[in-house]
Formats: sequence, C-alpha cells, structure tokens
Amino acid sequence: MIIRPRICLRLSHFDHADVRFRTRSMSALSPCCGCDYAGGPASPPAEKTPMMRPVAPTAAALALALLPLSANAQDVTLSFGAALSTDYLVSGQSQTGGRPAFQPYVEVGLGGFYAGVWASNVRLDRDRTEVDLYAGFRNSVGALSYDVGYARYFYNRSGNCCGEVLLSLGYAAPYGMTFLGDAAYDPSAEILTASAGAEYVFPAGWSVSAEVGRVEKSRNFWNVGVGMALNEITSLDLRVHDTNISSALVVGTVSFDF
Repeated sequence: MIIRPRICLRLSHFDHADVRFRTRSMSALSPCCGCDYAGGPASPPAEKTPMMRPVAPTAAALALALLPLSANAQDVTLSFGAALSTDYLVSGQSQTGGRPAFQPYVEVGLGGFYAGVWASNVRLDRDRTEVDLYAGFRNSVGALSYDVGYARYFYNRSGNCCGEVLLSLGYAAPYGMTFLGDAAYDPSAEILTASAGAEYVFPAGWSVSAEVGRVEKSRNFWNVGVGMALNEITSLDLRVHDTNISSALVVGTVSFDF
C-alpha cells in the first residue's frame, strides 16, 4: 500500500484496485515538480507543495464547480480523512526536513467526477504549510481503471506555486496483483514525472508493493514497502524510499479514511 496524495497528489495509494491519485508519498502527485518556493520555474525541479492564502477558498469553490450540479443530492459522496507520517516525501525527497507530517484531506464526488483539498505541514525555506486543490474524473472499464485530473499547489508564504495535469492507470490482474502507472506534467516548467509500480495483496489483509520512477531533469526514485489494512478505516504502511541523488529513508504512516 503506497500512501497517496493522496498527489500529487495525494494524491497519495496501492490499497485499492481502482486508481486514485497518489500524490505525495508515492511520486507522481508530488509538489510542483518545476517550481521554486517562490512560485516560479526552477532547475532542477523542487518538490511540489502549496499552502492556502486568501485565494485558496475561491480556487476550492471553482474546483467544486466542476462537479455537475443537476444530479440528486443522494448521488453526491463525501470522503475525508488524515494521515500521520514520520516524514513527507515527494519522489524520494523530504518536504519536512525529516520531521513528521500531518496530512488531512476532504473530497466530494459525483458520478465519477471529484474535487478535493489536501494539506500538509512542510519545511521548505520560509514555507511551513502546503495546500493542494485538485479535481478530475475517475472510472473503471473491466480490470482497467483510470484517473485524469489537475492539481494546483499553494504554500503559506510563497503562495500559488504551480500546477500539474495528472494521469493514473491501474490494472487489476488475477491472483491479487495490481499494476499501476502515474504521470504528472507541469506545463509551466515543462517537467514530466512518471512512475510504474505493482502491488500484491495477501488474503490476510496485508500487502507488499514497489514503485520506480523519474522526475525529468532531476532524479530517479524508487520505493518498496508493506501495508496492512487494520479495518475499513485504519491502515498502516512501512516503506523504504531512495533516489540516485540522496540516501535511503524509511517512512512509517498510519492513515484514517472515512
């Protein structure tokens, strides 16, 4: 089980056969790949991370407006939750300086369309808070699932950093195997982050998973770990992350999803 990000995005896992953005701990949905902390393009790309300024509520309202308004109230779904993690990583690099992270989220869905808000504490120059606004459409056709959307990243001091177009694909193979692919493209910085992964779920409710990927113009990254669903709400994840430009890190996460 790879924690999202909940991507980026979240994004941020491998705990479902359907595809949902795994923005954060996993990779593709990580903080703005091509942003510096002041909101402009940078090279090499920095991790994405936003925070909410006065503009954020307006942006959230616009995201929610993407949902069709003609459906009945009973068709609307609301999900929310939070994760506690020993570190907040994006494509293998820490966003909190090796410190723990608290990451709440809320999402509204309607007929495959969805919009949500995800947040985390960070430690990036002057910034201490990130808020991601995202919206998109997810669906499945047989064993194939897909998720297409857009995420915008804000920071408490830097403000509106950047955004990414997001694509996640999943294939539920026989015997408990799931294969996943993610891509995130920042059109302003012209930077692509892509990854591929696989997960095997054991009948007892725990899983093993791995992912490899690359941030264009920056680094390669990978992770491998184990997850356990304690119940329908609570899950645990222990994972080793590494890149070709930094040392390996071990991250533990407990997630609560309602």
